[in-house]
Amino acid sequence: MKTWQIVTVSFLLIIASLVTWVVATETGLRWGFQQVSNIIPGQLQTETISGKLIGPLKLDNISYENDGTLVKIDNLSLSWRPSKLLGGDFNITKLAVNDINVTFSTKETDDQPFTLPEINLPLTVTIEQIRLSDISINQPEQLVRINSVVLKATGEDDELTIKQFIIEAPQYSAKISGTVQTSDNYPHKLAIDWKSSVLENKSLEGTGTLEGTIVKTQFQHHLNKPVRVVVNANLKNLIEEFNWDAKVSADNIAAQQINPDFPDASASIALQAFGDLSSAEIKGVVKGYYEDLKNIHANLDITREETNRINIHQLQLN
Repeated sequence: MKTWQIVTVSFLLIIASLVTWVVATETGLRWGFQQVSNIIPGQLQTETISGKLIGPLKLDNISYENDGTLVKIDNLSLSWRPSKLLGGDFNITKLAVNDINVTFSTKETDDQPFTLPEINLPLTVTIEQIRLSDISINQPEQLVRINSVVLKATGEDDELTIKQFIIEAPQYSAKISGTVQTSDNYPHKLAIDWKSSVLENKSLEGTGTLEGTIVKTQFQHHLNKPVRVVVNANLKNLIEEFNWDAKVSADNIAAQQINPDFPDASASIALQAFGDLSSAEIKGVVKGYYEDLKNIHANLDITREETNRINIHQLQLN
């Protein structure tokens, strides 16, 4: 064998040995984590690391701090299928992240306009299951708690297919499925199913669809329990200068369906509404029955100003 051939083979063997050391040993995993910590902005630390990069692997007591935001995680475990990479598929079998605490500082945010990135994946991504559990989000004067988030999805090029996205919180839960294109104004078609227990001894349940782009999307929603209400809305400019218009209708809403202690009363509504993040206007007709007043017919026109002042332009009872 010629000298250059020996050198080439030796070099390839050294490279193969290094790659094997990084992906298939716990020492290599720790070294890789340290390199990532050195590259990314902020400070990333973990107390213990076990496993191999090819999986399964586990990290305990993780913390990440950057630009006034602190994230602490009790433990993270990952299993994936390295063999699928040969076919161009990054396949995550299971990613579990438990006891997540996110704290945002009171630092003033940058006023630069937010834009969604154009994402085109270099290979297929298959997520069999990602589960986040026990999430606390601490914001100035607000604490948000989420019991769990589950995601099952696939991504190819700029197409994301959400097979299952479930969020469970103390007073609500939601399930979302559908497709999102991560480019060209993010075209999407989503189905939403939700429940809430904000009313005492009464469950709120609804279903809806969201279809369009971030420039204009149509939201169709049905509140199914405890009463039936239909909402058809157009949401425009979701990222900048958000505004909306909607039609709301309901027939024969009985007050005692909401609370048995309420008086004998019912109403049908047909409302039109439009507005933005600072103001809104509602117009429409309410027809109903109340045990003392009998039949009621009301025309209304109400606006909310930027100062949160409510103006009643018309409230006519017949």
